Formats: sequence, structure tokens, C-alpha cells
Amino acid sequence: MMYLCYDTALNEEYTLVKLMQKYPGYISLFTGTDDQDIWDAAPYLFEVSDNFYELRQDPFIRLEHCILFETHEPKEEVCRFLQYYMYKKTGSKTAYVRIWDARVLVKHLPAWEEKERVNFFQFFKAVYTEQENREWFNKWQLARFNKPVAVPVLKTALLTGAVPSLTDPGIKPATVKNPAITGGQETATPSGEPVDQPPKRRRFFID
Repeated sequence: MMYLCYDTALNEEYTLVKLMQKYPGYISLFTGTDDQDIWDAAPYLFEVSDNFYELRQDPFIRLEHCILFETHEPKEEVCRFLQYYMYKKTGSKTAYVRIWDARVLVKHLPAWEEKERVNFFQFFKAVYTEQENREWFNKWQLARFNKPVAVPVLKTALLTGAVPSLTDPGIKPATVKNPAITGGQETATPSGEPVDQPPKRRRFFID
């Protein structure tokens, strides 16, 4: 399965609504947390199976610094897994790491402890970030000494079904779970309609 990780705070609500209309399988990464009432600045996971970048034909669409995750896990498990890396305790305070922004994820990956990197790439078969040349992705995986490395992948090839199916015999399902994350009930997904009260906001670290 492929999941588009979309940053609403960066790319705004217009694109969010368009994605919700096109891809009905989605979940907020704030689901089950104290931030779950934030919807207009929340990051979202969308199940995608085609070239969502074609939405850029609409000049108002923004898909900057998105991430594409490849895994066999359902979106609820992906959400809970990513929350472990998003919320970090520092003494009595909680630090918020915006790993749903491709720039932040790429910056932090090499600095993680080796165990965290290994767990991350056992859960995700690969992680893709867009290059400056928008025809290409960087495909991130672990290499020698469990260091993250990127190889270029043609975007159209990846998003038009050229990548092997996760049901192929040669692909083994991930077994890593995250015991530190406890699931909560999924909140109702917001529509594009106005709300009576402004949503709660919380500031997040950029890096």
C-alpha cells in the first residue's frame, strides 16, 4: 500500500479538501492524541494508488514537501507508528517533531538511534520524497551500517504501478509494532464545510 502524507499547515485547506474528495481512505495523524481537534493544520495520510501529483493541473493545488510511505500496514497502524516519532518527551515537556514534512524527516533520519532507524524501515518498505526535479523521487531505505540512503526513482514509473505489489511472494510483511503507542478512537473526519468555532491550534517545531 502507498500512503501520501500531506501537511495541511504548509499546503492549506483547498488541497486537503480536493484530496479528501479523490481519496476517501484517509486519517489524521493527530487521531487519538490531544491534538485531534485540530483539522485545518493537521497532517493526513491518504491511501493512494495513482499519480496524485496530476492534481497540480489545478493551479491552486499545493503538494509541497509531501512524503510517500510504502507498507502493507493499514492506515490506523501507520498513524500510531508515526506518532512515536512525532511526540518526544524531554523531561516534563513534550517536543513535537514535524516528521510529516519531508525536509524535517530527511534531516532527522541520520540522527536517530540505530534501533529507531531499523524499526522505521522494518515497518516501511520504503519512503519517497520529491526531488527538486519534480519528475523524480528520492527512495529512502537503509544501506550498509543501517544508514539511510536515497536512490532516484522516476515518479511516473512508481505511481503508475511499475512497483511490485506488496502481495508478491518475495516481499515479507513487517512485524515491528510500537508498544509505546496506545490507540485511541478515530475522530470523525472533517468535511470541507465551515465550522462554528475556530479549531484549536498548537505550534510545532519546524526541525
